[in-house]
Amino acid sequence: MDIRAQVNERIAGIKAAAITSQAELARRLGVNPGQLNRELAGVERLSDERREAIEGLLDIELRPDAWLAHHEAGHAVVAVTLGATTSTVRPDADGWACESRWGGAPDPIHRCAVALGGIAAELLLDGGPIDAYDVANALDNWRIEGVEPGSDAATVDDLDLSEADELLAAELAALAVMRHWALICRIAGELVDGLPSVTVTKKSIEGGAL
Repeated sequence: MDIRAQVNERIAGIKAAAITSQAELARRLGVNPGQLNRELAGVERLSDERREAIEGLLDIELRPDAWLAHHEAGHAVVAVTLGATTSTVRPDADGWACESRWGGAPDPIHRCAVALGGIAAELLLDGGPIDAYDVANALDNWRIEGVEPGSDAATVDDLDLSEADELLAAELAALAVMRHWALICRIAGELVDGLPSVTVTKKSIEGGAL
């Protein structure tokens, strides 16, 4: 049995405990259940939109730094979606890094979702749509390969959440990335085109300017 099958088998039994209802998921995403149902129904269409955004508008799919740009943009967008006041991606020694500001202490599940937002964006860039299982599998692969200090996986491990809560965080990350994929692509495009930093705000998430 391959790693994906093992992970799916292990977490299948806790999905119901992690996501008790679409109403709970909608509450955590800050939308009403009806809106969430409509967005879930439209997820399949996001794959074509993703290709158009990358290939038609940004034309950065072959650039070597595109993956990291989308990764950091994923962190930023998930953070603001889940309540951060601002989230800024700026250059660092490894390329770019994301720093978020919160009005208070964020929910640990939201912190976990933000940490998973980067890999969720990479997975969608590689071929979507994605779901909680895809993100949870990636996290499990990180752990198998070895968790490096300061990495996203280390951030998740430090939170010491249950498997059910980690799966819920993965679901939040996947949905937030898919809901705001065009914005993530736009941020990534501006980063690889040389913009020194990009700050995401609630206005950005609602469709306004960066």
